[in-house]
Amino acid sequence: ARCATPRGAAAGRAAPCDPSTMGGSGASATVVVQVGQCGNQLGGALLDELHAHDCGGEGAYFREGGRGASVARAVLLDTEPKVVRAALDRGGVGWRYDGGGAAVIGGGGGAGNNWASGFYEHGAAAAELACERVRREAEHADAL
Repeated sequence: ARCATPRGAAAGRAAPCDPSTMGGSGASATVVVQVGQCGNQLGGALLDELHAHDCGGEGAYFREGGRGASVARAVLLDTEPKVVRAALDRGGVGWRYDGGGAAVIGGGGGAGNNWASGFYEHGAAAAELACERVRREAEHADAL
């Protein structure tokens, strides 16, 4: 089975996702973990596509939020506060992020595009914080 035609798309256009391969049976939830600037940008684009194509139904990648907007089951992590803020502000059409799932690691100084700096200076704190945020988001789900 294919996902529904994307909202606002021309009829007859096949959706690029198949719920049987996307973890979207409706019975379980998926928490998207977005790390760093690239991860946060790609995560937003992924969630846009999943929402536009109704992949996995409402419960798999999004949970019910107030005022009719879906809330992404996502955790946003970065050492740079402006990256996290930009992702939170961006959201998507018909969905948004929960600010409680976002975290700035290491006081907000950034890692200067230096993987080693991010790993060695912020790695332990990042792992602990990521686990805490994923746990919090998982508590909103009936099953993962």
